[in-house]
Amino acid sequence: MNTRVQNYSSLGYGLFIHYGLYSRFGEGEWYWNMNKLTKEEYYQKIGPLNQVELKPDFDGIAKWAKASGLNYIVLTTRHHDGFSLYDTKGLSSLDITHTKTQKDLIKNFVQACDKHKIKPVFYHTTLDWAHPDFENNFDNYLDYLYKSVEILTKNYGEVGGFWFDGNWSKPENDWKENELYSMIRKNQPNAIIANNTGLNDKGNLKNEFLEIITFEQGALTEQLSQASGQVVKEVCETVNDHWGFAKNDFNFKSVSQIIKSLVNIRLNKANYLINVGLTSKDKVGGLEQETLTKVGEWIKQNGFCLFEDFSVVYQKEMVSVIETKNDYFILVDNLKSGGHVDEIAYGAQALPTLELKNISNKIKTIIGLDDNEELEFSQNKDVLKIKPKSFKYGFNSIIKVYQASKEDQHA
Repeated sequence: MNTRVQNYSSLGYGLFIHYGLYSRFGEGEWYWNMNKLTKEEYYQKIGPLNQVELKPDFDGIAKWAKASGLNYIVLTTRHHDGFSLYDTKGLSSLDITHTKTQKDLIKNFVQACDKHKIKPVFYHTTLDWAHPDFENNFDNYLDYLYKSVEILTKNYGEVGGFWFDGNWSKPENDWKENELYSMIRKNQPNAIIANNTGLNDKGNLKNEFLEIITFEQGALTEQLSQASGQVVKEVCETVNDHWGFAKNDFNFKSVSQIIKSLVNIRLNKANYLINVGLTSKDKVGGLEQETLTKVGEWIKQNGFCLFEDFSVVYQKEMVSVIETKNDYFILVDNLKSGGHVDEIAYGAQALPTLELKNISNKIKTIIGLDDNEELEFSQNKDVLKIKPKSFKYGFNSIIKVYQASKEDQHA
């Protein structure tokens, strides 16, 4: 495993941010395409660029994300509508310098990430609805794309990676990927490179420079769980059904769903990239923010072990056991709530004995991370027997995590 793959894999949990002019409409990032607009119609709806003001608080967003257990942020520097949040140095009139904002938002973004010690990653479209050469002179378009990305490699310090999206729009074309990726490797040797394979080709690598297998809106497949350790496996999902802000999309994932996805993905040694679309007011939506804040609280209390160097030593139905240098962590799913869901009597009710195998170290104590209570156990060679309880009244941490401390081998 090379250093780029190792470093990116260790981040584990990231925030994807879709943000651009399309956020103003509140109908998703494909607003242009889905409404069959021309370039003129789309930008007429936006209004004169010199009157458009974009004011995202990237400092506040980076601070919140870091506090919520997120370790990297992938931001859309340019999406399919062709508008760039960075200064294109005269390559295009469709960039942030031609708006009322004028200042380079990507510079603000990177500075905020560096300040709060969260890794910045640049999403960049390769599909461009606005550029005439995309359909009329593809080689000219690729030259424009190359020069655009080159700007991002040279003007913002060291970044965590480049996350491309759109080659699926012209699968038969020669995208001259080697030229683009070689330039990135030269200017940003520590940056990992991804190129999203899209909804219909999840989990495939198309080029030797690529070191991330992407699974857009993808469940954990056999292909993902068996993928080589020489690449990063990354599942990216939306908090609701849209990548860009959609004001009438109410189908939000719950805290419970995200926690369960995070645990499942991390147990498969993959990264979880969860997406929010900044609103028309340039902010993270209140519900999304509270949801991911709560997930962050769970990580701090229960899930920190999933971001250490660990190996999965046992898995069966409702229980998984991972081993770190000093401890085992036992993750138990589908316990009954201790609240008023069924009846209070369920609180702290004993469950059938679980036999956990492959526990090669002698165990000293087993403690529940949520309630700090000790759990009785017995051990015979490499088999550990525990009798977990349902959550006691006042608790429901979705997945119960026990820390089983190893006896000191040198005592």
